[in-house]
Amino acid sequence: MATKPTILWSKGVRETRHGSSCRNQLLIDISELVQRDVKSGVQRVVRGILLELLSDPPINYRVEAVFATTSEVGYRYARKFVSTALLDRSVEELNDAPIQTRPGDIFLGLDLQPHVVPYQAEYLKRLQRVGVKVYFVVHDLIPVLWPNTFPVGASELHAKWLRTVVQFDGALCVSRSVAGDLKKWLKLNAPERFSSFKIGWFHLGADIEHSAPTRGIPENAPQLLNKLAGKLNFLIVGTIEPRKCHAQVLAAFDLLWGNNVDISLVIVGKQGWMVEQLVERLNQHPQLGEHLFWLNGISDEYLDKIYSASSCLIAASIAEGFGLPLIEAAKRRIPIIARDIEVFREVADGHAFFFIGDEPANLASAIQKWIGLYKVGLHPQTSGMPFLDWMQSKNQLLGTLLTMLMPTPTNWASKMGGLASAIEQCILHFLHSQLQLLRRRRTHLRFGINGSGVNYLGRGWSQPENWGVWSDGPLSEISLEDDGFAKASLSLLVKAGAFIPFGKGEQVIGISANGIPVTSWIFRSDGSKHRWLKANIPAALMNDRKLLLTFHTSTPSSPAASGNSPDNRMLGISVSELLLISTRRKRNYIPITLGGDKLKNNQDAIEQPQKTFDHLTKDPKVEREMLRIESLKRIFNDDTELINFEINSQSKISENDLKNLRTEYECARLRLLRTSIND
Repeated sequence: MATKPTILWSKGVRETRHGSSCRNQLLIDISELVQRDVKSGVQRVVRGILLELLSDPPINYRVEAVFATTSEVGYRYARKFVSTALLDRSVEELNDAPIQTRPGDIFLGLDLQPHVVPYQAEYLKRLQRVGVKVYFVVHDLIPVLWPNTFPVGASELHAKWLRTVVQFDGALCVSRSVAGDLKKWLKLNAPERFSSFKIGWFHLGADIEHSAPTRGIPENAPQLLNKLAGKLNFLIVGTIEPRKCHAQVLAAFDLLWGNNVDISLVIVGKQGWMVEQLVERLNQHPQLGEHLFWLNGISDEYLDKIYSASSCLIAASIAEGFGLPLIEAAKRRIPIIARDIEVFREVADGHAFFFIGDEPANLASAIQKWIGLYKVGLHPQTSGMPFLDWMQSKNQLLGTLLTMLMPTPTNWASKMGGLASAIEQCILHFLHSQLQLLRRRRTHLRFGINGSGVNYLGRGWSQPENWGVWSDGPLSEISLEDDGFAKASLSLLVKAGAFIPFGKGEQVIGISANGIPVTSWIFRSDGSKHRWLKANIPAALMNDRKLLLTFHTSTPSSPAASGNSPDNRMLGISVSELLLISTRRKRNYIPITLGGDKLKNNQDAIEQPQKTFDHLTKDPKVEREMLRIESLKRIFNDDTELINFEINSQSKISENDLKNLRTEYECARLRLLRTSIND
């Protein structure tokens, strides 16, 4: 049995194990699952991710499942359903009350409900207006892209759902392929939303046991499993519908059976639409019960046993959003024969036997070739195929979601009329932040082999190299702990570069501290060159001595995708050094080091009353003067140098004030140089 999430129920309000610190809600829409469980792949996804979110919610969020119908406006908490259907518990005092929201809450449409979402569109817009972010998971665009494989009206209904979805904040697609399809559709059908609507992607998990599986094994199951044992048998998993090409598969096996090839075919899936003639063929087939088996609407528990008894999975669909059976097969090291389509290449490239062609003979020939390879052990293996469990899939989803929530980097130059104006505006903040280094506590880590920072690396990193370390996947963590962090504002300086995906012009890296987004960085064509980047972490996020830094890569990509490298890691950000500075202001004095080029030791430092900078920068005359900076030679070209600047000598403020301001600046510059040399 799957481990049940640790959840406390109190006064009808669900609290996660993070307790009262969870100030906002992550509302997960499961409207379709609440109304009916048709045992589809989408609903396995919904159950798997929801259970992981409930058992391990993001920090500072309370996870609540919600649902809506077309009979009333608004969403309700799905507490009764979660308690009884997913957690096998019954709590009488629970009620499915209307949801209550606050600014900072997040609504995520995890389930696919094309009727409910358009009906609730105006309600969701009201939530958005009061500060709730609204996102949807897009499982596929197949009804729109392949309308002939669906009943009349399905394409229009799905298009209406998509038009509703793109009115909100963003979409999380279940594969890179679906994300590409959505971008193309958006550009053609809602071009006004193309630049502002955020699109990301994540991959699904494969862990039936931990997705609240349906239970039940029929009485005749042992007989079927005995027939399959020790024989070469092929499995198809999915609803019987036109795009999954069951008819081509059955016809291909008819050809093979006609040539006395001793193999079996197991079809797992309920009857769908537009397949009446195929279902009649199945029910009247002469091989039914001998070499052909159709299992209609079986439980997840029984499906798990069928997987274990199978020799090979056949994925013959002409279109899929992800291809969950491929991952479920790879988890059990079952070989795969798959149609050569983009999403199957994304999921299983190098680990499946791909075929091309729409005729039964094309597939029959591919199966015979695969059997020949299989007998000598040369068929493609799934043992090294990368796949996720539901916990990892949930983490990828959250990583993508947090990247979307990151503040968009501000283009100061365009907002303020050019680069010169942007530099002038930045100089006040920059100089002030550098002078504050005199009063701060530093943590300096390096991430090369045997570097001081290697022990602080959490999940999502590859093996450290001589220069530093690469992230591997969409989410990477560094976990730090220091008494100086508690209740302190932190300045984070990271010497980093990024891997620019093949065919892309940029890579966006989002940063969160203790689960809260703080900034994002954009790397463009020169991303491989390391440079120092900065983020500010407010004291409000530092309630204790622990700091969890999370780097969210918008588009992790493998160098192998370019065809010029065998490196299959999903690279994002590369980090060589990290400098963390905590503010610790002293009440009366600051330590400084005076003298020309010769740097003095700490014990030679003298103390002088803290004055000059704090009160000078509050003087509007000084602010105006600093905005007249005439030149800016260098801004952090390396980790020690500060900007060089000149103040107009025709200043109307006193020479003494200007002298003190220059002295403060010189002290900060020397202090940085000395600490860098000591390191």
